Amino acid sequence: MTTNFDIIVIGSGLGGLVAAAKLARSGKKVMVIEQHNIPGGAATSFKREEYKFEVSLHAMDGLKDGDSKYKIFEDLGINKSINLIPEEDLYHHIDKKNSFTFWSEFDKAKYDLSNKFPNEKAHIEKYFETIFSIGDGISKIGKLNPFLRIILVPLFPFLYPNVVKNMKKTIGEHIDKYIDNEELKVILLSNLMYYHDDPYKLSLIFYAIAQTSYYKKGAWYIKGGSQKLSEALSDIIRAHGGEILLSHRVEEILSDGKKVTGIHCKQISEREGSLLTFHAPVIIANAAIPSVVKMIDGKLAERLRKKILNLQPSNSLLNVFLGLKAPTSSIGNAFYSLHVFDNDDLTIKTLNSSFHKDFDERPFIFVDYGNIDSGIVPEGKSQAVICTMDYIDEWNNLSREEYRQRKEHVARTLIERLEKHLPGIQDLIDYVEVGTSKTMERYLGTPGGAVYGYAQSPEQAILKRIKQKSPVPGLYFASAWTFPGGGFSGTILAGYLCALSVLKT
Repeated sequence: MTTNFDIIVIGSGLGGLVAAAKLARSGKKVMVIEQHNIPGGAATSFKREEYKFEVSLHAMDGLKDGDSKYKIFEDLGINKSINLIPEEDLYHHIDKKNSFTFWSEFDKAKYDLSNKFPNEKAHIEKYFETIFSIGDGISKIGKLNPFLRIILVPLFPFLYPNVVKNMKKTIGEHIDKYIDNEELKVILLSNLMYYHDDPYKLSLIFYAIAQTSYYKKGAWYIKGGSQKLSEALSDIIRAHGGEILLSHRVEEILSDGKKVTGIHCKQISEREGSLLTFHAPVIIANAAIPSVVKMIDGKLAERLRKKILNLQPSNSLLNVFLGLKAPTSSIGNAFYSLHVFDNDDLTIKTLNSSFHKDFDERPFIFVDYGNIDSGIVPEGKSQAVICTMDYIDEWNNLSREEYRQRKEHVARTLIERLEKHLPGIQDLIDYVEVGTSKTMERYLGTPGGAVYGYAQSPEQAILKRIKQKSPVPGLYFASAWTFPGGGFSGTILAGYLCALSVLKT
């Protein structure tokens, strides 16, 4: 077995795979080490009976010509390896008083919003005008030549006024400024769960970047599941001489006291197995940064620890995976992504507290993969997931039996609530499995099950986010925990930026 490499990547989530694929195509000798038995991290699927469940992907934003991710796929040579399926609806929102379909075709969605809330028509225009001004402004800044960008910084308040003046604001503050109707506010923030659990702690800049991409370029799904993307990236790595070592966990990042020099890892199945040692002058961590700190000893660890000392992690998610005997169209469901906010007196000011209520009131999302051409649904059947916010302290200190019973209770509660909106759904179910924040923590190796890395608050977003090049010489980051942040789009961009940073050295 080869033991010396140019670059070792710890973890094969999308950030790690994208970084490794770019570096391998650039002629670097790359090794990827993954603790799971398949590559992909959250971009994977798993089989139960005849059902192939998607671990996390509901939708990806903006996969069209001109989108940065699309350009990355082109550069890596994987555009022809994946089939992108457009989603007709961004989401269908339901609450106590309203139902509303926010279509992927933005002009139609905005037209329908203005008709539903005619007194807010002018406010809706201003709300979206600012969102787009921020999203487009950040995109233009990102495309500037780095030297030119530095020169133009003093002019940014004049060139990109909405970007500069909103750097410290939250989406909650922004929506309160422009929109009066509380019901409309909740509809507009119906997909908040994709980013955060509190609109008053979510960076407006980060939200505007992501939503501009959704609004202008739609929502997309990878046919056959996100595993197809992970496989395509893995194939690129191997085709260019890279290696992927599965079912091995990195135990330690080695150093000479000044810079990293390699890693120790161990096969997962061997409790007392011997350590394997691999050497490389560059280590890329596609892993949770708090976990990376524990892999390094001495002064180098302290450098990194100081950098992350006061940063706060994001929330986690709970998934109830459902195998269905028939398509939900048979009971009248026409939507792919159904967002249920049916607790009493809900406003965006109570959204955060609602996510901390018991599961009989907590808002949730129901995604039905049979209502698009997903390529993962058994013939004549369907499969779906109920997804909601989750927090690991709700699951800690439970015995194995208590944990099992609580999972069953949560699944039953959420399914019964779904039945009220989709009568007949319970009769279609023939398989149920629950994944909690503890599941996320175990399989993704992320403390507390934090799915988006560090929370995207104004204090931790965009320019304030950890960069790809760490304070430890030779150590780089390519994950949701670094710039630009979590989600499929964020980690793909993080991985690519990491590779470019390595290639510059």
